[in-house]
Amino acid sequence: MKLLLAHAFTFALLVTTLGTVVLHAAEDSGPQAYEAAVALQMATRYVEAEQAAQALVKARTQAFGAEDKDTLRAKLLLAEVTTDQSKEAEAETQLRKLLPVVVRVCGAEQRETLRCQADLGAALVVTGRYTEAERMCSSLIPAATRVLGKEDWLTLKARRVWVRALIELRKLGPALREARLVKSDCQRVLGAEDRDALQAGLLRVLATMLQENYTADTTVVPERLLPRLTRVLGAEHRATLACQTAICMPVTGASWPMAETEEQLRRGTSVQTRVLGAKDMDTLRTRLLLATALDRLGKSKAAEKEARQVLRAYERALGPEDSAALLSSQTLLVWILINEKKYTEAAVAARTVVANAMRVLGPEDNETLHVRLKLANILEELKLFPEAEKERRAVLAVQERRLGPKNVETLSNCNNLALCLLEQNKNEEALPYAQRALAGHLKAEGKDHPKTQSTQRMVNELMRRVGKGGGKA
Repeated sequence: MKLLLAHAFTFALLVTTLGTVVLHAAEDSGPQAYEAAVALQMATRYVEAEQAAQALVKARTQAFGAEDKDTLRAKLLLAEVTTDQSKEAEAETQLRKLLPVVVRVCGAEQRETLRCQADLGAALVVTGRYTEAERMCSSLIPAATRVLGKEDWLTLKARRVWVRALIELRKLGPALREARLVKSDCQRVLGAEDRDALQAGLLRVLATMLQENYTADTTVVPERLLPRLTRVLGAEHRATLACQTAICMPVTGASWPMAETEEQLRRGTSVQTRVLGAKDMDTLRTRLLLATALDRLGKSKAAEKEARQVLRAYERALGPEDSAALLSSQTLLVWILINEKKYTEAAVAARTVVANAMRVLGPEDNETLHVRLKLANILEELKLFPEAEKERRAVLAVQERRLGPKNVETLSNCNNLALCLLEQNKNEEALPYAQRALAGHLKAEGKDHPKTQSTQRMVNELMRRVGKGGGKA
């Protein structure tokens, strides 16, 4: 009997103790604890916010279970705070495990599920999974718009992630159009100083600056945005560091790089390496810009070393679906090798870039055409005229159709094709192209311009050769 009473007392004590633990866990896991973690996040106290979110996850798991909706919301918050500390790879792992659970518990088109997808998309674009992020957002945005509305902060977040993926995949036209819209919507709905609105503003800056022949626009410059990003997000937040890098980007018509540009980029690379890591995509992007500056400053050997290291890192990090992100580093290496007169290496690298650009951007994209013409220049330096001719004819066919036969770029290619044919003694074939180029120069620059005079000499030589019956090899 005594033994039975002792067991009963022990059981009652255990129940009381467990009840007290659950009660304290419930107190630590309530709405106030969640809001406190969010407040720390908004105040850019990210380490404290992470600790608070971890405690919240633990408390809610203990009180309600690992798959309770409130527990899942706490786990989503923890992943978001992890992202705020530029630990996107860690956040990606958390979110990939979390997403199927959230779908099963909450449903495919509930806020928590859409939030988890948006958070995962944000982690994917930072870790280099651009195509996956684009696909995810392409289905997420319509679902979020339908379920939550087009101006809900979650829908706006999915749109920002989509813009970032488009930028990385070199789809700059759609990226700029959507960046303008999402910046306007974020400012109207969230306020101009909101952290998400400021990041939308950064996307607008990047999408604008990456456009071909971008010229400085006082309404879209990173210098205006940087102080606000620093104040709201913190000096070492990923977006703030990206804005600092953007300040160093070249602008058409401006003197670039200036003497201090190299030093600015080196400092930026050092900070990003410390904060984000040496293999981080943003760190590598800054290093690529540094290589560009070094090349333009005449430091070709240092530029080549930097460009090759970045290219190897990209090749290790990015899969075949995301090869658009490789184009910048591949193209830069070609330019540097040309400046160093390493034409054989440049030809190998340029053929790789052409194949990649054809597949990723398409055969008629401007960048594809430019790199094919650059390859033709290299081949001519190597006296490989038949292959160079093939490249020039292929590009000319696209230029005549897209730009028109009298376009400046079309006529420039005509001039160079004529020279290429002349080198092969294909004089009768070369003459019409030379005459077209001459007519364009006369109209655009006049008869006394050096370009006009040079083309006139080529026309005279071709007419002399054809007149003497030496038109065909």
